[in-house]
Order: sequence, then structure tokens, then C-alpha cells
Amino acid sequence: MHNVRGLTEQVIWRIFDDPRVGRVARVQMQTDDAGAPRNYCFVDYEDATSATLAIQCLDAHVVGGRSLRVEATRADAPPEQSDASAGPASLLPLL
Repeated sequence: MHNVRGLTEQVIWRIFDDPRVGRVARVQMQTDDAGAPRNYCFVDYEDATSATLAIQCLDAHVVGGRSLRVEATRADAPPEQSDASAGPASLLPLL
């Protein structure tokens, strides 16, 4: 999620841990070398199906007057694991 300054990990968790979508496994706020928040975070779901539902349900969701743009990233999974049974999936919510 880009432009997350001012949003806490707890707020992001509440937005993305939605019963329509699935259970969030982890929210990872990104910081620079000085510990200041970067302008994005990652949200991990328990499975790829939940991540796909999050993209469908939460993309364009408005938070604090800003519209979320949510997309998937599988940076830590091998490329051949692209189906819904591949295990945990990460979202890069972009604001």
C-alpha cells in the first residue's frame, strides 16, 4: 500500500482482515535505514485464494480520502507456484 504514512499496522490489519476475503497472516510495514516509515507495506494472507479475493474486494477501497490500489506480489515464491494452492500469498496494497 503506497502512501501509508499516518496509517498504523493495526489499521491496515483491520482493513485487510475482512470476512469477505480471508484471514491476514502478516502485515509488514516497510521502513528505511533510519527506521522512518516508507510509503508502502505488504499484507500476507494464509492462501492465494484470499489474496485474490482481497484484490477483487478491496481495490479502490477509500481510506482517509485515498483510494487503495491493491495488487499481488509473489516475490518469495518460485515462479512455477502460481496457482491458488501454492500457499501463502502477499499483496502489495498501493494507495
